[in-house]
Amino acid sequence: MSTPPPQNWNLDSIFDGGVTGPAFQERLAQAEADVQALTAAADALGDPARDPAWESVLPALDALERRIHELSSFTGCLAAAHAEDEDIQAAEQRVSALAARLERAWSRPTDLVARCSDDAFAALCARPALADQVGLLEEARRRRPVLLPAGEQALFDELADDALHGWGQLYRRTSGRLRVEVDGRSLSVAQAFNLLESSDAALRHRVFQATEAAWESVEETCATTLSRIIGVRRTLHDRLGVDELAIPLVRQRIDRATLDALITACTRGRALIWRYFAARSRLLGRTTYDWPDMLAPLGSAETTVDWPTAARMVIDTVGSFSDEMGRFFEMALQSGWVEAEDRPGKRAGAFCASFPESAESRVFMTFGGGPNSVRTLAHELGHAYHNWVMRDLPTGDRRLTSCLAETASTFAESLVRQAQLADATDPDTRLDLVDRELADAAVFIVNIPLRYEFERRLFELRAEGPLRAERLSAEMTALQRRWYGPHLGIAHPHFWAAKLHFFLTRAPFYNFPYSYGYLFSAMVHQRAMAEGSAWARTWPTLLRATGRGASEDVAARFLGVDLRDPASWQAVIDRLEPLVEEMEARAPAG
Repeated sequence: MSTPPPQNWNLDSIFDGGVTGPAFQERLAQAEADVQALTAAADALGDPARDPAWESVLPALDALERRIHELSSFTGCLAAAHAEDEDIQAAEQRVSALAARLERAWSRPTDLVARCSDDAFAALCARPALADQVGLLEEARRRRPVLLPAGEQALFDELADDALHGWGQLYRRTSGRLRVEVDGRSLSVAQAFNLLESSDAALRHRVFQATEAAWESVEETCATTLSRIIGVRRTLHDRLGVDELAIPLVRQRIDRATLDALITACTRGRALIWRYFAARSRLLGRTTYDWPDMLAPLGSAETTVDWPTAARMVIDTVGSFSDEMGRFFEMALQSGWVEAEDRPGKRAGAFCASFPESAESRVFMTFGGGPNSVRTLAHELGHAYHNWVMRDLPTGDRRLTSCLAETASTFAESLVRQAQLADATDPDTRLDLVDRELADAAVFIVNIPLRYEFERRLFELRAEGPLRAERLSAEMTALQRRWYGPHLGIAHPHFWAAKLHFFLTRAPFYNFPYSYGYLFSAMVHQRAMAEGSAWARTWPTLLRATGRGASEDVAARFLGVDLRDPASWQAVIDRLEPLVEEMEARAPAG
């Protein structure tokens, strides 16, 4: 890498001139006209086994979906990077409405495919003109248990933009504009979060308290928003006669037994993580494990790197496993696919957005220089690599579930972490790396299952009436004490408001897939370390298989494990025992 990669992404190569430019405006207007025409054509479709119109309507819907995905990714990226720009916010809402209309256009085809006979479905899939849409047809068939009757489903899809997704937009605008006032500085939530990695304990606690106060200032808006989102979902579930897990399980293409096995393993494994919490607290000279200290570095030295060093680090590390993967990381960084600048006006968090028509991705983050930022860069570029190896597949073969979407990202993050650990010779540096390995494990084994349990609890609370901020904070605090164990001191009552995932209207239960992805990637990492270069050749094939079919089948085919058995998950949790023992050995006696 001869020159440092830019810290700002290039979106003009997607649509020159931004949301007010002619390229974007013309594409958006054309998509709006096309969705209207295609909705009429889709509503007129007849018997899947006989009507020839399927051969024109279905490919046209498929192509329109890719175009709208491109528009949505573009506005989503701009809105994250410029949270207070009114033109961008308006464009994002317009595209969201368009996406809702596309969902409405799919209503009748999906309903017909889901409810037709097995013979009619087989005949439809066998049509040569629909060869690239077979994956989409199979997905529609799987949705049969969670579909309303045709007319009701169409009405729900039309109303969803205002009745459901509009609430998610309100939350994103509220969180994007939120300011955290610390020591005379007005920070975005993302900037404040980066300061929690400081070695200055007093500063960390001031930042944490200021962040809690910021979220408290908008807690009623957040509670009302969450109440409406959960209320709409409860109404839908009641109408379908299913519980709150039915839809996410269908969408994730996993069995309930697999989810139960995952949560069972995490519940058993949290005692191991509690030992880590106790040791870490002693190393920090504290008697309790406090939320403001969870990202605090161990020792007095601040572990930071500049942007070029972080970029080189992740390129070299993944390249040592797969030369092809390393070359991709370098290309993405040098081509302006990453927005990493630390500045006000950006939304919190990090993500990777795919652009299916351009066969590109864009990564959003706020680089703070700490170890967490380096891991985030590797993680999000892993997502981009996953998109890249699937770029030539039909749309129906690129339907990544959230569970398997974390495969390449968490794997890339693991490579960076493990390489640093293996190279560490200084005892304090090694301690820091072990700590960060276990801190990540704590997120997936303790924090994510906590979020899963909280989201299930939301449906119980909503059955009693509208959600109230005070009750939500109390419930969150109680769950934190149960999952984080006896060593938790200062809790994070407004975590429910601060976590975007609870407000994702198109992705209910966007929590357990992270634990799934982390532990599944750990299984992959174990296989990769055992097989070396042979696995590097198999790796892209596994990733290409993740966009279609059941998660359990991918695991059985490539790893030879049964994900419905808690022991499969427990085995990768148990691998953390030596690291916990190492932390305990370094910590002073309790």
